[in-house]
Amino acid sequence: MKIVAISDLQGQGPKINPRLIPTGDLLLIAGDLTTWGKEEELKACNKWLGLLPHTHKLVIGGNHDNSLENGIGKKLFTNAIYLENELIEIEGIKIWGSPVNEMNNIFWFRAFANNQQELCEMIPKGLDILLTHGGPYMILDKLVTGEHVGSKPILEAVIRAKPKYHIFGHIHESYGRYVDKNTIYLNVATPDESNNFFRNSKLLHEPVIFEFK
Repeated sequence: MKIVAISDLQGQGPKINPRLIPTGDLLLIAGDLTTWGKEEELKACNKWLGLLPHTHKLVIGGNHDNSLENGIGKKLFTNAIYLENELIEIEGIKIWGSPVNEMNNIFWFRAFANNQQELCEMIPKGLDILLTHGGPYMILDKLVTGEHVGSKPILEAVIRAKPKYHIFGHIHESYGRYVDKNTIYLNVATPDESNNFFRNSKLLHEPVIFEFK
């Protein structure tokens, strides 16, 4: 299965030419679909998702997406499957999606951040893919200042659950890949640290593509 992963659209999804998103069997979007968390932004994103040709599309919320805290995700996303702390199996691939993140120490943009320990304890073992918005502490979580700001509860959950892949975003400047003996970690944040999306009409951070066999 060809999997394409992106994150942190920050309301820019409808401005991205669908041709810039590589085709594949499964599209994963790891949260922060909106800039201001408004329902109108989510509806625009859903409409954009309808233009993408992927066979399966999974989305989760992020710390910007506060409207999703009202429980509207399942109803709103008609062009994708919305996951909120739950398991789905697609063509034999077990995926857990959660909006969990560590932004509980700031006033703004802290959706799904106040109960991260509880949400992380829900993550089961035996996963092929763990899809979260926030990433684990000390793994692809470094700001331009050099500070590591990832989530310790998420790290503990990944060490316990040992998913084959952990896909997340959130810290834009730490886009990239890291591998340990149990898990392949992918930070798939599409913009850079300044929320820039494009360079020479191309996405600044290319969507991450991998084959799951």
